[in-house]
Amino acid sequence: MTSQDKTAFVEFLQPIAALGLPVTAVMSDKQRTVLLAVAKVFPNALHGFCQFHYLDNAAEPIAAADEQMKIELRQGVRNAVGDLIRQKRPKKLRFLSLPACCPRLCPPFQHPPPCGSQKAR
Repeated sequence: MTSQDKTAFVEFLQPIAALGLPVTAVMSDKQRTVLLAVAKVFPNALHGFCQFHYLDNAAEPIAAADEQMKIELRQGVRNAVGDLIRQKRPKKLRFLSLPACCPRLCPPFQHPPPCGSQKAR
């Protein structure tokens, strides 16, 4: 804020002070130029701060820091366990051989005879 802003606020408040009404308190959003203007025009008035604006102004940097923390946390988790939770794609199979009969009836490591054929005894 510039000194022009302070001047604008002083010019805004002076007609109110000229009414001669007792101003015992002023409420604002704690903007620096408003603080200076109120102190100049109403030097004996108490100055309170609007809780909505005060908390909103306080929450902005906290919300931004929280968002940044969430981003960093997600990135950290992905870097630490990403390979564990990501499914790797199987290599392309060119040929797949399946037993022609029930696998438990076939001896290990031997291809069973085709279905319908008689095995020589």
